[in-house]
Amino acid sequence: MSGFREAGATPMPRLACIGKVAEIPEAFVSKSEVYVVQRVHLDGYGPSRNIKPMLLYRADWFTDGFDPESLNELQDGHKLLSVYRNNIAEHGKISVLKGFCGCDDDKFNELAGRIFGLGITAESSLDDVLPDVNAVLTKFLIDEQAGDSVGYILGQQSSKTDMVDPESGKTVWVNEPYYEVKEFFNPHDQKRIATLYKAANKSDGKFKITFDATPF
Repeated sequence: MSGFREAGATPMPRLACIGKVAEIPEAFVSKSEVYVVQRVHLDGYGPSRNIKPMLLYRADWFTDGFDPESLNELQDGHKLLSVYRNNIAEHGKISVLKGFCGCDDDKFNELAGRIFGLGITAESSLDDVLPDVNAVLTKFLIDEQAGDSVGYILGQQSSKTDMVDPESGKTVWVNEPYYEVKEFFNPHDQKRIATLYKAANKSDGKFKITFDATPF
């Protein structure tokens, strides 16, 4: 006998937050053994929420001269390229790694230079790559405070179910009672801040700003 069908979690508003990179724990290899998973702890300023987003990467992406378009030549390369774009770099977009640098081009390029400076090659062992990359991220984003100015927008997580909507024929997704980072923004960009406030004012409570002004 089946139980009651569960309703999704109560809808939660999107939140615009400002915080800093506070901790970068040890990285680990994903269960699929395809990616390295690097959690980064963001501590929100004031009422902004803390969150622990993850950075996904592969060691070969950090070899000097790596061309992400070469991923298209691999099996399931389009998936790898999509993950690279979201996590490492994409023209005209803010990646996860750039977001940790406060969306600052100079800081992002400086970080890239330091990672390439590790001399990672196709033959490099992950036993060396993981702690070396972690050390670079920690020194740059925390010790040197390059990650002290991070803007991020949180949205509600959702999960896929095994149910199908009889009308649309599409898989049903349900809300989870948790937040995740949906995008990053530059907290020093006053035009962007103004746009966020404008969107919040028109959202009928569905999008909220968790800071009064940029705390810098």
